[in-house]
Order: sequence, then C-alpha cells, then structure tokens
Amino acid sequence: MPILYTATYSNNLDSLRQQSPKVAELTERIAAAIKPELQRLEPEDLENVLFIHADAVAQQIPSCVTRLAVWLNLLAAPEVEALEHREVAAFINEAASLGGLSGVVQG
Repeated sequence: MPILYTATYSNNLDSLRQQSPKVAELTERIAAAIKPELQRLEPEDLENVLFIHADAVAQQIPSCVTRLAVWLNLLAAPEVEALEHREVAAFINEAASLGGLSGVVQG
C-alpha cells in the first residue's frame, strides 16, 4: 500500500513541484516505495518527515542528502523493512545529484 493519501499530500507535492520539479518526482517515488504499515509513524507524520527532507533537498540545504540518507536507512533497517536497501541507494544517488555540493557531508 503506497504511503501517502493524506489530505495535505497533494498540496505539499504541488508546492514542492513549484520549487523543484525533479525533487518532487523523487519524492513521489519515495512515497510510493515506502510501506507505511511496516513502521510506527502515523501517515501524517510520515508525510511531514518526507516533505521536511524533500524541501531541504530542493533548497540545497547543507547536509540535506546525508540527513535524508539516515532517515531512509532507518526505514530500511531489519527491524522495520519499510524500504529495500536497493531503493534507498537509488533514492540517495538521485538526491545527491539534486541537493547541491553541500548536500552531502564530506568526511
């Protein structure tokens, strides 16, 4: 069952699309891949967290991709499995190309 059919999802996605159509497309794919029934957040909270991360990527806020990666990897953890690791890797690679040079923490 896809993630977000909340009352505000379409509005949030439209706002994000105004900022960055490519980040909005990525966000839609992430939302479709997450299995919400396998994690603890309510749909509204899951949506909020997703859009906080997506907005940060669209604005190219420093470390935004790193923070998104941490969250997506938590959703793919063995005790949750709301995402597959291969999905996480693909999403992070795409986010890295959209999040700007400072989007990924350099070690």
